[in-house]
Amino acid sequence: MKSFTVVTACAALLASVHAQQQYTIDPNSVSNSTKEQWCLSQTSECPLICLQTSPSDPNPESNTCDPTTLTYACVCGNGLSPNVSEYTQTLPYFICQEWGTQCVSNCGNDNTCASNCRSQHPCGAQHPIRANSSTISATKTPTGTTSLPAGATTNSAGQTIYSGFGGAAASTSGSSAGSAVHVQAAALNAGQTFGVLGLIGALFGGFAFLL
Repeated sequence: MKSFTVVTACAALLASVHAQQQYTIDPNSVSNSTKEQWCLSQTSECPLICLQTSPSDPNPESNTCDPTTLTYACVCGNGLSPNVSEYTQTLPYFICQEWGTQCVSNCGNDNTCASNCRSQHPCGAQHPIRANSSTISATKTPTGTTSLPAGATTNSAGQTIYSGFGGAAASTSGSSAGSAVHVQAAALNAGQTFGVLGLIGALFGGFAFLL
C-alpha cells in the first residue's frame, strides 16, 4: 500500500512538471476569424499585464499579434517582455486550449486518453510569476548579444517575438555605448526549481527504501 502511494505521488509530480511544456499547433488548423479574435484578445491583455511589471507601464513599446503565423510581441515600456503564458486570454493560452481540443479529437473513443489531454495539460498559470519579481539593471551599449528563451526570435527592429508559448523576460547584454537590459531571474524562481528537484529526490528515495 505504501509503495502504491509513493508511485502515485511520483506520477502526479511528474505530470505537473510535464504540464509546463510548450504547446504548438498548425495555424492552418484554426479558422481565420478565431485566430483574429485570439490576437485581438492578446493585444488587449498586453497593456494590462505590463501594469504588473516594475516599474509599471500601461503603454507597451511593442504590442503586436499576427493571426496568420500565430506569433506575437509584448514588450512593455520598461523594456520587459512578460511571460504572458502565465495569464488567460492571451495567445499562448488559446493555443494551449486548442492543443487540448485537438488532442481529445485524436484520442477517438479512448476516454482515458481524452481525459489526460485536459487534466495533464492545464492551460494558464499554475504558479503565477509576475515580471516584477525580477531585478533589472540597465547599461548603455551600442552592440550586444541577446539571450532569448525557447520559442522566441527577434524581428528587424530588434523586438522579441514569441511563437506559441513565450518564456520569461528576455535578457540583453553588451559592451560599448547604446542600450541593453539585463534581466536576472528572481530568487523565487530558483527556489521553486530546487523545491521540485528536492521533492522528486525524496519521493524516489522513499520508493527505493520501501523496495
